Amino acid sequence: MITPEDRRDVLLSLLEDEDYAPQSAIEETIKILIDPLSSDAIRAEQLSAVLADSSLSSLNQYRSTARLFLPDIIALPKTYDTAGAALEFAQAAMVAGDRETAMNWLSALAIEGVEQPDSYEVALLEAADIIVGGEASRPTLLSIEKRLVNSVASAEREAQTARIFAVWTGFDVPLSPIARDFVAGVSGEGERIAQGDITSLKAAWLDDAIGETALRVLTTTKGDAGRLAASDLAVLLDTLIALDAEDVARDLALETTEFWKEME
Repeated sequence: MITPEDRRDVLLSLLEDEDYAPQSAIEETIKILIDPLSSDAIRAEQLSAVLADSSLSSLNQYRSTARLFLPDIIALPKTYDTAGAALEFAQAAMVAGDRETAMNWLSALAIEGVEQPDSYEVALLEAADIIVGGEASRPTLLSIEKRLVNSVASAEREAQTARIFAVWTGFDVPLSPIARDFVAGVSGEGERIAQGDITSLKAAWLDDAIGETALRVLTTTKGDAGRLAASDLAVLLDTLIALDAEDVARDLALETTEFWKEME
């Protein structure tokens, strides 16, 4: 399978030909990004548009596109002209696995005059950063918790916030009374994990059956860990971490947050 880096090299090679006409939005975006006459504002607008469109697809496709454009996300200067797309760039960088770039773009929202995105979406991305090892001091956690809880305006956001807090507990991130009260008040929606599935997962990992372990995780989640009840999601993460599969747990946890999806 071609990597995003190799794919980028191929596309750049094609676009070096002045007679070549872009065949997709991705190719058109690359053409604009490498055009020395393009302004930073135009580059940011085009890049944010193609990333936003990709975020509506599957996570794998979005991640592939985010990694394809990660060098451009890193290279764009953080100015008033580009910071309007800061959240989109931060989300894409996080999906691509570059939390430092993601947080750097979030900081660009502090530029004077920049229109501020939904505080819930910002808090959601910051919550995802905690999962991948971001700074988790008490004041930081409390700030994120308050903004998430205070911005819940739908059943979808309620379930998403509950998953975030469940994931945090899976990584031993302490919850404040605010978050604990919120979780206690959320209905226990979601599918439950059969105890036999957890036992089979443990047995496969302890027998060094990596392929079977991956299959067991996929079977247990049915390819969508977000469908699980929050309490069972925490149990699954606890199990993976106890089995020294923390990287698998973090990837799974990040996926369940769906921090890149817009929820009203």
